[in-house]
Amino acid sequence: MGLFLSSNIEALFQSTKVVGAALILTGVFNLLTDRAEPSKNKITKKQSFVIGLFQALAIVPGVSRSGSTIFAGVKGGIKAKKAAEFSFILSLPAVFGATLLELVKHGANSSSSIQNYIVGFFGAFVAGYIAIKAIFRVLEQKRFEIFAYYCFIVGALALLI
Repeated sequence: MGLFLSSNIEALFQSTKVVGAALILTGVFNLLTDRAEPSKNKITKKQSFVIGLFQALAIVPGVSRSGSTIFAGVKGGIKAKKAAEFSFILSLPAVFGATLLELVKHGANSSSSIQNYIVGFFGAFVAGYIAIKAIFRVLEQKRFEIFAYYCFIVGALALLI
């Protein structure tokens, strides 16, 4: 999606209104995630496709990739922990592809530039690992709504700016 829509998507980053509305949408996803009663641990091809569509929606700034994919999985009947595991596995090709697209677009024309990417990768890996552990804990406690309220507040502030 990023490859095909990059010029259109980049324009969305300039609008605090778009980001605010998207954050509120993410908040709704997060709130509804806690209210679902999923029962399956197996993900079908159809569910995988739908979850992938929700991941594509997250190209819009303010839409959480993990929040939207976990929501899609849980609303599709998949248990929250399984949906979160799938969401994070699904992020690997998306993040790799986005990074590759940016490298091609902006280049890595010096050794310091490559070092910056490597340091950034490891920093993101550590932060991501900690975030994943926290999300699993929050999902198990059915407290994903915490993220919803955060998104509602920040989204409303963005709309007011």
